[in-house]
Amino acid sequence: MTFDQDGEARPWPAEKGEISTTATTFTVREGVKRAAGTPLTAKSNGTGPYELTVVGDATTRPTAVRQALVQATDVKSVADVLTGGDGGEALSFTSGEPEVCPPPVVHPPELPTRLRVSRTPTERALMNTELLASAEWQERLDVLATEHHVPGVQVGVLQLDAEGNADIRVLVSGVTSLDTGVTVTEDTLFQYGSISKVWTTTLVMQLVDEGLLTLDTPVVEILPDFRLADPEHAPKVTVRQLVTHTSGIDGDIFLDTGDGDDCVEKYVAALADTHPYTRPDGPLSYCNAGFVLAGRIVEVLRGTTWDEAVAKHIREPLGLTRVITRAKDAPLFRTAVGHQDNPDRDADHQVVPAKVWMLPRSVGPAGLITGTADALLRFGAMHLRDGLGLNGERVLSAESARSMRTRQVDLSSVSTVDQGWGLGWLLTDWDRAGGDPVTASQHGGHTIGQVARLTTFPELGVAICVLTNADRGLGLVDELQALIGADLGLTAPKPVVAEGADIDDLLGVYETVAMRQTLTRDDDGRYFMDLETKVPDITDAPEPRREVTPSGKGRFIVDMEGALTEFTHVVDGEDDYLYMFRLFKRVDRGTAGTPPAIG
Repeated sequence: MTFDQDGEARPWPAEKGEISTTATTFTVREGVKRAAGTPLTAKSNGTGPYELTVVGDATTRPTAVRQALVQATDVKSVADVLTGGDGGEALSFTSGEPEVCPPPVVHPPELPTRLRVSRTPTERALMNTELLASAEWQERLDVLATEHHVPGVQVGVLQLDAEGNADIRVLVSGVTSLDTGVTVTEDTLFQYGSISKVWTTTLVMQLVDEGLLTLDTPVVEILPDFRLADPEHAPKVTVRQLVTHTSGIDGDIFLDTGDGDDCVEKYVAALADTHPYTRPDGPLSYCNAGFVLAGRIVEVLRGTTWDEAVAKHIREPLGLTRVITRAKDAPLFRTAVGHQDNPDRDADHQVVPAKVWMLPRSVGPAGLITGTADALLRFGAMHLRDGLGLNGERVLSAESARSMRTRQVDLSSVSTVDQGWGLGWLLTDWDRAGGDPVTASQHGGHTIGQVARLTTFPELGVAICVLTNADRGLGLVDELQALIGADLGLTAPKPVVAEGADIDDLLGVYETVAMRQTLTRDDDGRYFMDLETKVPDITDAPEPRREVTPSGKGRFIVDMEGALTEFTHVVDGEDDYLYMFRLFKRVDRGTAGTPPAIG
C-alpha cells in the first residue's frame, strides 16, 4: 500500500515485504519473503524513512504470507495495525533474506504511533527538503567534524506541522571511539550531560501537577535531614531555587557515593560538610548539586530511584527505547566514548579516548542521561507540544510545560547572549529574518569528553540537537546550530564586543570547588586566561592558555574549543566573582597595573 501527499491509500502487491515511509510516500520493497508470528520492530535512518523489520527465529524458514496491512484504508488505520492500536496486538511479520529470518533485535528503536505524511509547503515553510537530507549536508558534517577534531557526531532537527506531527531528520558522521573505529549510526548512544537537568525538572513538575509539592516548598519539608555546613542556609532553600540555580549551594560537587540505589541519598547526606557558595535566592550560579537534591526529592516522593523515575515517568510513556541512565547498560548498545585533548601534541590524533566513561551514578539527576539524537528530539517535541508526546501520551500538563520556559531569573545584567533562566531551560533570543526575535528554550551538556546541546523554538515548533564525543565538540555544536538556524531563517546570538574595553581591575585568581581560573596580562597588554581543573584522574592533558578579548566594562570573551564564551564581573555583597554560567569567586586580588606574572 502507498499513500499520496493527502494520505489516501492505494493497494500494494502482496508479495512485497519491507515497509518504509519517506517524506512523501509509503512504499514496500521487493524481493523479501515474510513469516507469520514474529513481533514488529522499526528502524529510522533519520533522514527520511522508517524501515520496519521484525524479530524472528533464525531457524525458521519463512513462508510467503499476504500482508495484513492491505486491509487498512488510511494512515491512522495503518498506524494502528503497526502499533497495535488501542491496546491490540501489533501486526506480526518478518523481512530479511528469502530463506532465513533475521536474528532477534534486543533493543528496537522508537516507533511512532502515527506514521508521518508530508504536509503542504506552507505548513513546512521553514524546513527545506535538503536540510540534513542531502549529500551536500553529509559532506559538510564530515568536513566540520574533522576540522574540529571530533571523532563522532549526531545532528538532528525536528519540525512540527500544524497538527503536531513531526518531521525528524538525523545525520551522523565518524566513529564512536578512535580506539575501536566502530562507526556512529543513528542508533549510537551519546551522553546528554546536563541536558539531563531538563529531564529532572520535568520529573519535578510532574510532582507539581500531582499536588505533591509546589515550587516554593522548602526542601527540608521533603528532605528533613538536608543539611549544609551553615545551619541557617538549608532551611531557606526552596524547590524553585534548585531548578533555577539560585540555591547558593556550591555547584561543582561530584561525590562518588557508590553504585547502589542509595547513592543519591548518600550524596545529599554528604552535603552536610559543604559550605554554601552564595546566599539563597541570590545571584545565579550553575549548580549541579541542586539538581541532585531535586532528584532526591523525586526519589522520596515517588518511592523509587531517580533512574527508575526517569524510566517510568518519561522514557516509557514517550516510547524512548534508546535512552539509559546507568553505566552498566551501555554495553547493550552501540555507545560513544568521550575524547579529550591528546597530551602528546605531536601525535597523529589531537584527541584520545577518555580514561573514564561516565561521571558517578550519584550525580545522575544533574547529567547522566544517555541516548540518541532521535530520542532527544522526541523529548524536545513533548515540550514543544506543551507536555504531549508524539505518541499522544501526556507526560506533563500544558501549564507546567509553559512555566518551564517562562523566565524565572533575569540574565540581562550578566550576559549579552542569554536573556534568562526558566525552570530547567536556558532562554536565549535568536534573530529572525524579517521578523521579531524568537526565544529558544535550550540546554547544553558537557561530560567527560562529550558535548551536547538541545535547542527548542516553541513559537516555531522546531528543535535542533547536536551530540558529539569530544571536548572539542563545543565549537562544532555552535557551528552546526548556527548553520541549521541560518537554513531556517534564524541567526544564532553571539557575545557583543565593545572596542577599547579595559579589564585590568579584574586581573586575579577565581575559583570554584572544581576549577581555578587565573586572568593575567603580559607586557604587550594582551590578556590571558589559565584554567586548571581541580578534579583528579579525568585527563592527562593540561588546559591550554587562552587569549582573552575585552568586550565591555567588566566583560571579556574567551575562545573555549571554538566556542566564544562570555565572562562578566559580578559583585554580591563583599564578594566578587566572574560569571560564566557558574560564579567563580575571586580568591586573590591582583593589583591593577601589576598583574600576576605569566609563568
